[in-house]
Amino acid sequence: MSTLAGPTKGAEKTADASEQWEARPGLARALRFGIFAAPLLVSILFTWMAGRIAPPESLGMNRWVWIGCVFV
Repeated sequence: MSTLAGPTKGAEKTADASEQWEARPGLARALRFGIFAAPLLVSILFTWMAGRIAPPESLGMNRWVWIGCVFV
């Protein structure tokens, strides 16, 4: 059985410095923040738009029921 078989074939070989990834901590931090903040901003925007388009009073709903529906 060969030691160079399988999906990690040749992984034990070390790459020289020109083939390695360059660290970009600022870009990584911005990406992490975007992944965290984007869903929050989209949900806030959706809630605001739902309140403008279909407020609970115009639907004849209790405000807390409407908030629960928007939350879900």
